Parts: sequence; C-alpha cells; structure tokens
Amino acid sequence: MRISGGKVKGHRLKVPKVRDIRPTQESIRTNIFNILGDFVEGKKTMDLYAGSGSLGIEALSRGAREVVFIESNKHACKVVRQNLSHAKIEKKGTVICHDVNRVLLTFPDKDIELVFLDPPYSVGKMDHIFNVLLPHLKRGAMIIYEHSKTTEAPAIEGLRIFDRRIYGGTKVTFLTKE
Repeated sequence: MRISGGKVKGHRLKVPKVRDIRPTQESIRTNIFNILGDFVEGKKTMDLYAGSGSLGIEALSRGAREVVFIESNKHACKVVRQNLSHAKIEKKGTVICHDVNRVLLTFPDKDIELVFLDPPYSVGKMDHIFNVLLPHLKRGAMIIYEHSKTTEAPAIEGLRIFDRRIYGGTKVTFLTKE
C-alpha cells in the first residue's frame, strides 16, 4: 500500500496484521482526496479507527497541519508510529492508543476541521461516535465516513450529508458541520 499524492507520494505503508483492520484501498483513498482537493491543506485532522494510519498520513502528505490518530489496537498503534517515522512526518502526527469513544469523551480540542472515520464494519451503528465527535468540530468541518454499502450514515442534527460514493462493498459518506 502506497501514499497516492503529496510530499511523500509513493511512500510504502506497513499494514498491521490484525483481524478487523481493513485498510482503505489506494484507489478509494485517491478518490476521497480528489474530492477533498485543497480542503485538506492546513487542516487540523483526526483519523479515527486509524488502523495503518493511511488516511491520516495521506492527509499529512497533502498538506494537513497535524493529525491525531486514534486506534485501540496496540499493534496497529505501533504500525502507525512506524509509518509516520518512516515517512519522516512523525512531528505532525499524534497517536493515541485507546478506545475512540473514551478518547472523544475527554478530548480537549474543539477546533477539528477534518475527520476520517473508518471503523470496522462489524462495529454497527455509529450514532454515539458522531454525537461525541460533534462538539469537537469547527463549523464547516468535514467528516469522511467509510462504511459498508449496506449501511447508512446516522442522521445527526448539526451534520449534513453532501456526497456519497460507492466503491464495490464500501460506501464513503461526506458530511459537514453546519
């Protein structure tokens, strides 16, 4: 798996060999970032259920100011740190190895501008995560929610869906904070 654009384009990423971690395919990542365009530049970003960190690292490569990676699996956290170090962008990434919900309940920042939300498809409904995430977002922030094509993004007051794309069995829903 490689970074598809930006400063570390072509950089190879390690993928943790952990059940339920399904890295975003390179073609899907490329399409997501083509849709986002210049929006990524200078943004304070979160990569929730980070896995390998591919979405957040891609964002850093394309000019995100900083990325907070949240992942509960210790082995995957180690891989994210290795990927950041190998790409020489570790100073712009913070890895928090803990449950996403618990971190968001106590997370101090209220100025997040871009979020990648790519939970294991087996997690089920995500309403609670969207609700605890919402207070951390600046107005106009975007959430890129990757989920099974058989599910829908929850309807959360204050968030508006502005685009949906289907790639095989994966649906990517783009939301913005109003």
